[in-house]
Amino acid sequence: MKKIFSKRSVQITLSLLVFTTAFILLHYSPLGAVHGRSDAALIVAIFGVFSLLIAYIFSFKYLMVTATLGYIPALLLGVIFNTDGVDGGGGVTNNLWQIWLVSYWVFIGVGLILDIIKKLHRRKETNFTKEITKTQTQEEHKFLSYGVAFGLPIGTAFAVVFSIMTGANISVCIGICAGFCMLIGVVVGATLDHQIKK
Repeated sequence: MKKIFSKRSVQITLSLLVFTTAFILLHYSPLGAVHGRSDAALIVAIFGVFSLLIAYIFSFKYLMVTATLGYIPALLLGVIFNTDGVDGGGGVTNNLWQIWLVSYWVFIGVGLILDIIKKLHRRKETNFTKEITKTQTQEEHKFLSYGVAFGLPIGTAFAVVFSIMTGANISVCIGICAGFCMLIGVVVGATLDHQIKK
């Protein structure tokens, strides 16, 4: 019996679930007081989701790990090393979110560099025939994998925007929107894969 979901699609789905859970806990729970109610968490999260999509498209495993697990450690670095300052108008400023964002970029960069080194090393060791066979195996459920991978972040992003605009409960919105978009992605992706296979 053939697998419905490829290993890569399961990995990215789990990564997105972990990342989304971390974002919700840090931004919409009492833990949000650590970084305030600014849009800093959303800005950092956008880079995270973008990195995860890049990791999925190019099969960057190290980037997937560092983009998923680096979100919270980067915030902790910001909490530890942040300092207060004064802007030109005499207001109080804090550089926590800048340290958070830069630290997260470092985590992402480390994962990206490791993946590039790994791919360059693998390219020297594998022959052309094996690489073609591997590519064909990975693309057996190509559109189904894309549907799952893109459905979750798109649904989550829509839920966050809808919740902010309407004041609805964020958890309920994410549960409904993310699940609905993933369902659409699975149906559309499986249909496309089936048509191509025929």
